[in-house]
Amino acid sequence: MTMSPPGSDATPSRYPNREALPLSARQSLVWLDGQLYPDARYHNVVHTVDIRGALDGPRFVEAFSLTS
Repeated sequence: MTMSPPGSDATPSRYPNREALPLSARQSLVWLDGQLYPDARYHNVVHTVDIRGALDGPRFVEAFSLTS
């Protein structure tokens, strides 16, 4: 990671030999949505779940995949 000198406006880059990395399909949709609806904040909604006790991993993965 390259660092900028103090007081510089440059952003640090993990990939100094590339100007930009391509967005994934999902990232492109989020970007487009932000352009079309700049005041929408639904991508910033945070939820937490406190799971107590034993967790059935395969069932959890299956249930979680049904929500997306």
